[in-house]
Amino acid sequence: MMNRVLRYIFILSLLVAAVVMYSLGSIHELFILLVLGFGFEIAFWLFAFKDHKKAKQKASMKQQDANC
Repeated sequence: MMNRVLRYIFILSLLVAAVVMYSLGSIHELFILLVLGFGFEIAFWLFAFKDHKKAKQKASMKQQDANC
């Protein structure tokens, strides 16, 4: 339970960091901040669906085992 809460906090902080970097980068026209924002956004999307992919694979394996 605690791991799930920490994971959600981490994912939310990645999203907030991405938005902040995008905002600061566009206001001050600093390319490096836009690149950092892009990196945080990529990390957000990768971590947000990480467990979903694993759960889907497990369900598929269970279904295959049941069919055998």
